[in-house]
Amino acid sequence: MTVRFDANIDRQLPWTFTPNQKSVSLKLGETKTISYHVHNLANYTTTGAATFNVTPDKAGQYFNKLACFCFQDQTLGPGQDADLAVTFFIDPAMIKDDTADEVRTITLSYTFFKSLNGLPVQNDAAATRRGCPACELTSKEERCP
Repeated sequence: MTVRFDANIDRQLPWTFTPNQKSVSLKLGETKTISYHVHNLANYTTTGAATFNVTPDKAGQYFNKLACFCFQDQTLGPGQDADLAVTFFIDPAMIKDDTADEVRTITLSYTFFKSLNGLPVQNDAAATRRGCPACELTSKEERCP
């Protein structure tokens, strides 16, 4: 089985985000840890929330994350770099599923969004509705009213 890695950033978050490896090969049931590299391009602290998807869709139910940077917000100081890990395995039950047994390549894709009080903000309207158009300037401890 091959797992490919994809990384995306919403335009509101001034980061770069890339997988440290393009893909890994593994056996069903084997646990792997890989990492992504992030860099804050801003001269102020920013916080991001990562969402993910697994394709093809029929493989998603068999893709299991044991640990993931996406489980919590990530805060980076001005110019800070970080390597963020995800540990996963693919459930061997996939081979018994007639609708998914032919899958040999899975793509794990993440998108980082600017975070506001632990929720991804996907556009300017969303930030405005929450009453804080400049939330990227607040620290994790300072919550918007």
